[in-house]
Amino acid sequence: MTLGAAWLSRPLATGNRLVNYDRGKPLAAIKLLIADDNAALQRIVKRLLEKQGYLVMQLPDTVGLVEQAAASRPDLIVLDVGFPNADGRDMLSSLKRDARTKEIPVLVWSGQDADSQRRIALNLGAEDFVEKGTADELVSKIQRLLLRLREDKIGPSNDSATPAELNAGRTVNASRVYMT
Repeated sequence: MTLGAAWLSRPLATGNRLVNYDRGKPLAAIKLLIADDNAALQRIVKRLLEKQGYLVMQLPDTVGLVEQAAASRPDLIVLDVGFPNADGRDMLSSLKRDARTKEIPVLVWSGQDADSQRRIALNLGAEDFVEKGTADELVSKIQRLLLRLREDKIGPSNDSATPAELNAGRTVNASRVYMT
């Protein structure tokens, strides 16, 4: 069995936890900052992500986004581009220009024309783009992106650990899977 996004996204049954890909933090401490003006959708997404063990911070608009990101240092920012009084693309540009936030990965989340928004977002420095659909699709995209970022930093995982081995606290390749 290959270690995949499902193992990256939840604590193990025995209380052992996978550790964040670059900062040595337990998975429960992986911080996500979501900026979206749809409060109902934010509540649903937050609930789903917290069930997976993520720490979720929310902003209802782009006011203070750069400052909030600089202060909280999230592992990933999920940014809607369609705000009523602001352009999320301008905020993405601001995040990527600011020395304090330029290294924080951004996933652009939009209900607008997907093809043109994707091109613009990627050209502005976003790590990836997801079209607004179901909350489950967003959670899945976040998990895949975090796994990809982890693999970019430490290399692809070729671990063949079974769930029982992982739960026993053993790792097949300690440079790839960390246990606490």
